Amino acid sequence: MMDRESKKGVGVIDFHSHMIPGIDDGSSTPDESIEMLRSSAEQGVTAVVFTPHFYATHDTYDHFIDKRKRCLSQLAQEGGGAILPVRIGAEVAYFEGITAMEELPGLRISGSRCLLLEMPFQAWTKRVIDEVISLNRDKNFQIVIAHIERHLRYFSDDMLYTLLNQGVMIQSNAEFFSTRSTRRRALRMLGDGQIHLLGTDCHNMTTRPPNMQEALQVISEKFGDGMLKEIYLRGVRVLRKDGM
Repeated sequence: MMDRESKKGVGVIDFHSHMIPGIDDGSSTPDESIEMLRSSAEQGVTAVVFTPHFYATHDTYDHFIDKRKRCLSQLAQEGGGAILPVRIGAEVAYFEGITAMEELPGLRISGSRCLLLEMPFQAWTKRVIDEVISLNRDKNFQIVIAHIERHLRYFSDDMLYTLLNQGVMIQSNAEFFSTRSTRRRALRMLGDGQIHLLGTDCHNMTTRPPNMQEALQVISEKFGDGMLKEIYLRGVRVLRKDGM
């Protein structure tokens, strides 16, 4: 079930996390993963999407899927699945020619058409934009661009509007809202419909722990709980097999 509400009120789905133990640079052990899940639940997260890194330039699809399955099994054996509802996906790094990757549908968030896509950390080109739009429009994906705040220097307003107009969705990390120097821009983008989904991008319990609570508070103070409910319900809808 992905639609249960937080005991603390309006909750949210964490669309971006690295809680699977031992698969990437995220959680290192099942115990740490369980601690991260418990912390998330305490902060108002109602469900988590596991999105380990996938780099086509460094890994094969089959190896990644096998490793993800083994690491998930370790977490399940320790009872991790009983803390919060979860979905399984990947944070897929964009590469030129991604539209031709036959196995790409297997990296979508389970039970949905969503693909969390990490864009290049360099100036986006028309070719990049066209490929993303093609995935979203022609390949039966709902593309969700990961941590948009980390790419602000790499795209123009026109590029963002083009992606939005083609139905591409945007995920922001909670830190974008909780950091004083970026909070105003984060709220403006959310209010303007340029951010659709939230994630923590948490990797561990020390340097990059689950940190959703302050972001929810900031959003609620600016827009009211109605905005949180809207984000939550949008997340529920987009995780359905037929999408929005």
